[in-house]
Amino acid sequence: LNGGSGRPLNSVVGVMKVPWLLKRSRHSRQGSESDRPYRLIIVGLWVWLFPLAYGLHIAEEYWLHFPDWVSHLSRSFVSNTQFLGLNGIFWLLMVVSVVAIRARASLAWLVATLAAILGINAALHLLGSLVTRTYSPGLFTAAFLYLPLVLYAFRQVLPRIARGIALRAVGLGAAIHAGVV
Repeated sequence: LNGGSGRPLNSVVGVMKVPWLLKRSRHSRQGSESDRPYRLIIVGLWVWLFPLAYGLHIAEEYWLHFPDWVSHLSRSFVSNTQFLGLNGIFWLLMVVSVVAIRARASLAWLVATLAAILGINAALHLLGSLVTRTYSPGLFTAAFLYLPLVLYAFRQVLPRIARGIALRAVGLGAAIHAGVV
C-alpha cells in the first residue's frame, strides 16, 4: 500500500531510513538485519511542536515585554519591531528545518540542534528568574512547553544517532543560541 501518494507507506507515516547517522546495535550479528548500515528512525509529526512551542514562547515574551526586561538588566536595547523581526526569521528557519527533517532522513540530527536551542533558552529563562528574583517573560512556555519537548526529542533522537553527530548537533544549537543572545 502506498497511501495513495505514490510513495511507499513507510515514507507516508514518517518512518525513515537513515544511512550513516545511526549507531549500530552492540548486539548485532554479522549479516543480520540490525547490522545493515541503517536502522529505522521515526521522526513523526511531533517534530512540528518545535515551531508551535517557539511561536507561543515568542508571543509570551512579546506580550509580557521581554525586550524591556532584558534592557533593564543589560545595556542592550532591542525594539519590539526588531524583536519580532528577528524572531520571525528564526521561526521561519525552524519551520524550514522541520520540513527538511520530515523530508530527508539524513537530517534527523537537526532535531537535536532544535532541542539544544530550546533547552538552552529554557535554562536561561529559569536562571534569569532565579538570579533576578523576578519573572522573566517567556518563563512559563520555557518551563512547561520547551522542557518537556526537549526531553522527549532528546530521548527519541539521541539514542539513534552517532555520538559524534549528536555532539556536533547540540554544539550547533548552542552556537546558534549564543549568536542570537
